[in-house]
Amino acid sequence: MEKLTKKQRIINTFEFKELDKIAVYDKIHNLKLIEYVSGRKITSKNAENVTCECIGKLCDMVRCLAIPYNVEEFEEKDKDGFIYKVSWYTKEIVERPFKNENEAKEQVKKDIFKIKDAIENKKFCSQGNFNVRLFGEDLESPEVLNYEFKRIQDKMDGTIMMAPEFFDGIGPLTTRYNYDMFFYLYKDYPELIGELLDVHIDYQLFRIESFNSALTPVATLSSVIAGTKSLIFSPNFIRKEVIPRMQKLYDNLNKKGYLIILELHGDISVVFNELVGMGVQAYGPIENLSNKSIEEIKMKYPKLILMQMIDSSHLLPFGTSEEIVSETKKVIDLAKKYGGIFIGSTSDIHEKVSIKNALAMYETARNYNL
Repeated sequence: MEKLTKKQRIINTFEFKELDKIAVYDKIHNLKLIEYVSGRKITSKNAENVTCECIGKLCDMVRCLAIPYNVEEFEEKDKDGFIYKVSWYTKEIVERPFKNENEAKEQVKKDIFKIKDAIENKKFCSQGNFNVRLFGEDLESPEVLNYEFKRIQDKMDGTIMMAPEFFDGIGPLTTRYNYDMFFYLYKDYPELIGELLDVHIDYQLFRIESFNSALTPVATLSSVIAGTKSLIFSPNFIRKEVIPRMQKLYDNLNKKGYLIILELHGDISVVFNELVGMGVQAYGPIENLSNKSIEEIKMKYPKLILMQMIDSSHLLPFGTSEEIVSETKKVIDLAKKYGGIFIGSTSDIHEKVSIKNALAMYETARNYNL
């Protein structure tokens, strides 16, 4: 068949139509790979163009785009007193401005006020963000985000950027307050934490409404509810506090016409049926460490699109290129059998993945007969 555009390859994958080759969806957080593929050394002046060129050569679709304007790690303190260790592709809280539950409760009240104020004034705010350097977190308004999204996407040779990530509040809150404090607050002040979760949903609905859906056909809905081997929260908590709020976000994304990916790391098998039952079209990652099987999921949910399945915890950083080629071919063979499968790492192509191993996956995806 004739060569498809990247956008058509993505849509054909979602619609189980004929493909010229398997579609590649990934996140690239590897400076050496970016420089190798683009053939240029990264500087603060060319970082944007070099990164976009690399992604344009390797991926049909990308998410969480990070650009290495500054590759040196540094610390920063925000207006609320949170101190972050910042690298070019992520941020980590190293100090919080509260020392006990009462002080954390007061921070919750401040966050609720500031998020509501931002929604009312149609502006973004750090209190509503995940603050892990997702695309657009440093921007102030939807107008600027829409402009920057299109400007960057136009530099990637047809590669589709997914809409800025939408999430249910659990990830941002457990990151901002840490898990222990979140659990204490939820137990002692359930109505207050319920209000905070609700205002996070309102903030996401504002983001969904204000983003120009004509810019991309695909959106991600995510949460942080599981570890490698089990749920972090009880099934009852997820059914009560997570799924209804995620359903509200899904319904609004669906109305905007997106193809919707549910991204949930870890072992969510106990509540998998209920989460997929929201109506999402796609799911990932498929992690060996969490006892997930592509074939088992496909047999039970034949129309569910699957993605993010080449292990980036062990195989990509520590395996041989021959092992990676073999695993990639196995996934492509499953795509031939079932359809509705993307190739990509289970998390990202991080700095511990060698150029040789990363290219073993990408080149196999490009060249192996579908």
